[in-house]
Amino acid sequence: MLVNLAEYAIEERIFETDPLNSPAWKVPKTVKSVDKRVVVNPDQGRALLRAATAEKPSGARLVAFFGARYFAALRPAEAASLRRSNLDLPAAGG
Repeated sequence: MLVNLAEYAIEERIFETDPLNSPAWKVPKTVKSVDKRVVVNPDQGRALLRAATAEKPSGARLVAFFGARYFAALRPAEAASLRRSNLDLPAAGG
């Protein structure tokens, strides 16, 4: 359907060229190393989890959310949708 619309727009001289066959998007450059200035270090991670613990009534949920993000490198949506059934936890201890 979108292809037909683009063809019609060219026929009616709304577009000069087919926008579907000549994308302006270019592949972004990738980096080979991580900038340590923008990554949370262990001290910052611990401080965040301590601060989250103090939040009432949602402290435990915030610790789980930020802990999963930090230790498992989850994206926000992944951490928010994480459920106990998704985890393989040890019987006791850490």
